[in-house]
Amino acid sequence: MKEIIKKVRHCHKILTRARIKGNNVDTGFLVKDTIFTIYVEITAFINSVVLIKYVLDHVQRGIEFSKCIFVFGVIILLNLLSMIAETYRDNVMRTKHIHLLAKDISKDFYLKLEKLNYQEQFNSKTKDISMFAYYNAAMAFYNSETIVSTYIGYAVAFIINFVTVVLYGGLMGLIILLLFLAITIWIQKIVVKVNNIEFIYMLKKNSLNRRFRYYKDSIFLNKHSNQVLKVEYAFDFFLSKYKDIIEEQKQEDIRKNKESFWYKVLKSHLFSLLYHVIYFVCFSYKLIVLKTLSIGKFWACYRACLDVFGNNVINYFGVMQQATQYIEQIYMFFDIQDEDDKVKKIGIDANSNFEIVFENVAFSYPGKGRKVLKDINLKISKGESIVLLGENGAGKSTVLLLLYRLLKPTEGKILLNGIDIAAYDLKQYRNLLNIMFQDFKLYPYSLASNIILQNMYENERDLIMEKVKEA
Repeated sequence: MKEIIKKVRHCHKILTRARIKGNNVDTGFLVKDTIFTIYVEITAFINSVVLIKYVLDHVQRGIEFSKCIFVFGVIILLNLLSMIAETYRDNVMRTKHIHLLAKDISKDFYLKLEKLNYQEQFNSKTKDISMFAYYNAAMAFYNSETIVSTYIGYAVAFIINFVTVVLYGGLMGLIILLLFLAITIWIQKIVVKVNNIEFIYMLKKNSLNRRFRYYKDSIFLNKHSNQVLKVEYAFDFFLSKYKDIIEEQKQEDIRKNKESFWYKVLKSHLFSLLYHVIYFVCFSYKLIVLKTLSIGKFWACYRACLDVFGNNVINYFGVMQQATQYIEQIYMFFDIQDEDDKVKKIGIDANSNFEIVFENVAFSYPGKGRKVLKDINLKISKGESIVLLGENGAGKSTVLLLLYRLLKPTEGKILLNGIDIAAYDLKQYRNLLNIMFQDFKLYPYSLASNIILQNMYENERDLIMEKVKEA
C-alpha cells in the first residue's frame, strides 16, 4: 500500500506539471469538462438505478404498467439530454482543446528542435525520443487533464452508488463492496505490470516505426531513390531489408502478447467472473429465499455495485501511471539541455573585424573510432578567400559544420577574435555567417521563398533578382 501511495504522489507531481500547459492554452477547460462529466454520471445513476428501481418495484406490487409511462418518458428525456451533453463535451469542447494543445505544443516542439545541438539531435536515441514527442505530446497532455475531470465525475458516481448499495443491500452489500474494493486494489499490481509491458513495447515499436517510415518514405516512395530501385537486384535488396523490419515488428507483437496474456485475463475476466458469481449468489438468496429484497432493490444494488467498479474509480491509479509514463518520456525530449543553456553567452559586435582560428582541431563522429579531422590548424582573416581541397570523406564539410557550430570539436578549439566560438551567443554568432550546404533541396514554394527562406520577401525582391542574375 505504501508503494502505491508513493507512486500516486509521483504521478500527481508529473501530471500537475503537464496540466499547467493545458491551463495556459484554455483556462476554463478543466472546470467545464468536469461539470459536464459529473452531469453525465449523475444522469446515468438516476436513469439506471433510481428510475428503473421505481418501475420494477411498482410492477412487482401489481400496479398497472401504463402508470409507469411517465417515468419512461423521463428516462428517455434524461438519456437524450445526457447524450447531447456527452456529445458536446467529446466532439466540441475536447476536440477544440486538443487542437489548441496540438498547435501550442507543436510550436514548442519546433522551437526546441531549433535550439538543440545538431550532433545531439540526430543520434538514434534522440531521434526516437523526439519522434515519440512529436506523435504523442498533444494527446498525452490532453489525457493528463481529462484524467482529472473523469476521476472527479467517477468519484461523485462512486459515492452515490456506494451509499445506494449500503442503503438497499445492508450489511451484505457493505461486505461485498469492501471485499471487491480490496480485490480491486490488489489488481492494481497487475495493472502496473500490464502498463509496463505495454509501455516498453510501445517504445520499442516507436524505434521500429521510425525505420519503417524511412524505407516507405525515403526509399520506395521517394522520387530520386526510386530510380535506384529500377537497377537490377536493388529492389530485392531494399525489399528484404524492409521485410526484416516487418518480421521484427511481428516478433515484438508476439512477445508482448505472450508476456501480458495471463495478466490481462486476471485483470479483465477473473474479476468480472468473481463479481457476478458472488453478487448473484448473495443477493439472489436475499431475494428468493429470505424475501427481504424487492426486485427493484435487487436491480438497484446490482447496477450501483457494477458502476462502483465499472467506472474504474479505483483503476484511476493504473490510468494515471500509464499517463505519467507518456508524459515523462515526452519531457525527456523537452528537458534535453539546449546548446546555450550551460553558461551565459557573449554578445557580438557585427561591425567589428573578425579573425577565425582553428587550433589543433580534431573530430570523430560518435561511435566511430576513426578521426575525420586531426590536428587541423587554420587561420582565416577578414577579406580572405580560401578553398579547401580533398578527397571524399577527407572532412571538408565537417570543417564547415564545426565552424557553423552544428558539430563540436572532439579536441582543440575554434576561436573568433581569440575567444572560443562556443562562448558566443549562438544566434548572434550564426548571423555572422552565410552557408550553402552541399545537399541540395528544392522546396515546394515559390522561387523567391526558396532563395530567401522567409515569408516576407517583398522588400528584398530587388536583391533576390540580383542574386538570380548572378547565379
